[in-house]
Amino acid sequence: MSRTNAIALICTLLLAVLAIGDALAYPLTGVSLASDRNGTGSHLEGPLWEGLVNVIHGIAYLAPVLVLLTVARHVFHRRPWRQVLRWLSVVGMTLMGVGFLFSALLPGFAVDLIEMFLGVGFLVTLVVPGALGVTLLVQGDRSPSAWLLAAAPVALVAAFALDAFGSPWAHPGYGEALGYCGYALLGWRSTVSVGRNEQRAHGVAPREPSDSIA
Repeated sequence: MSRTNAIALICTLLLAVLAIGDALAYPLTGVSLASDRNGTGSHLEGPLWEGLVNVIHGIAYLAPVLVLLTVARHVFHRRPWRQVLRWLSVVGMTLMGVGFLFSALLPGFAVDLIEMFLGVGFLVTLVVPGALGVTLLVQGDRSPSAWLLAAAPVALVAAFALDAFGSPWAHPGYGEALGYCGYALLGWRSTVSVGRNEQRAHGVAPREPSDSIA
């Protein structure tokens, strides 16, 4: 695993802990951690806590963008559909990350614009992770990131189904955690496409990312 993957994974795990903690806090205590569900307010309130929550979201969305642009490039080599999903992911997560960081560092600044960023980014990141995960699996990639990305929409559908029945356990955090951890691990133990296969066919050892730690 490269250092870039490791750093991105740490960032996304912070978001996963927050999201799943929020998902579990409401049904167990009746009060949310980081979201205002049914007007209950947050369990921990105040500008410092809200700012911290927004910073965690921001870095967790932007860290996988770095993975997509660097150590995971070979996953998309000569794969046009994967490239489309890659750049949609980059745009969606960048909008989300920038939106949350602006909300944290400049609260009240360009609220309408920030809400538009978050809305568009949310719609993109709602659909694209699952599409990328399924694409990787169909094309023979059995890496951890492929399975996590493909599992994200399953968790989201389950959350929507629970919400339709009025269950307090419904929460997008489960799918969010799976999807972003999947993005963070892209490029690690993946089945590399044409570029590396050509290297193997000619007996050339494939080159690993320069910042590999494992």
